[in-house]
Order: sequence, then C-alpha cells, then structure tokens
Amino acid sequence: MKQVCFSEEFGPSSIFSAGELALLREESYDLDDKGRVITKQSNLQILKNIKFTFEAFSKYFGAGFRLKLDDMGWESFLKAIKIRNRLMHPKSALDLNVSDEEFDIIRRANSWFESNINLALDSASDILENQTKLAKEATEKMNSFLSKVSGQQSNSLSSQESNDEL
Repeated sequence: MKQVCFSEEFGPSSIFSAGELALLREESYDLDDKGRVITKQSNLQILKNIKFTFEAFSKYFGAGFRLKLDDMGWESFLKAIKIRNRLMHPKSALDLNVSDEEFDIIRRANSWFESNINLALDSASDILENQTKLAKEATEKMNSFLSKVSGQQSNSLSSQESNDEL
C-alpha cells in the first residue's frame, strides 16, 4: 500500500509532506562524520505504521476509508502482535509454545487485517472507476465540441470558396 502512495502511477505523491514521504519509504536521515546526509531505514512501531499506512492510502486516493479500530478484530490484532513479540523475543522455552486459543486469535487478527485491506482497495477502486468515468465523459464532450467546431469551420470555408468563385 505504501509503494502505491509514492509511485505517481495513480496520481501525484505531492499531496504528502516530506515527512510523510520519508515515512512511506520507511526512511530516516542523519549526518555522517563528514556532515553529509545519509539515509537510514527507520524502525517504525508496527501499530503506528499500520495506522499511518491506511491513512496515507486513503489520503492518496481521496477515499473515505478508515481503519476499523473499534471492533474485536482490532483487539485480536493487538493480541496477535503480543504473541508475535513473545515468539520473536522469548525469555524461556515456554514462550515458544502457541496454544490453540492463540492460533484462533491469530486467525481472527489475520481475517481483520485482510478485510481492512480489501475494504481500502475497494474504496480506492471505486474512486478510480469514478475518475475514469468522469474522464471518459469529459473526452466525449470535448470530441463532440471539436466535431461541431470543425464542422462549422468546414462550412465557413466552403461558403468562402463559393464566394471566391463568383
């Protein structure tokens, strides 16, 4: 989703501030010992990063989509992050065990996440379809106008040629 926001393929990324673009690219900046700017990968907190990504995606497309943070799916997602952190940073061998209940939590979190991605993509798709429809209508109106104008010019030239022959 982030790559789409700074790709320019669907529209200008200039709607984002320099800071937002850096976060979309997951970059931070520093200076080396010689005073030159260096780019570093930023280590964003996952929950803030996910919220930001969905907000940026919605902003990019001008969509009204908002991440659903007030349901059981979000609660499951928060719990799944804790399970992930425990597995990645175990303090004992017991921390590497995943219970059936935890697998259910992870499945619900995954379902919530996929559902939100699909809703965001559907919202963006609706915006793009509407823009395509409007662009097609505008093109048809312009072509109609140009046909009328060129027809009037042809008639005007024919009349002028007839007068010239007389």
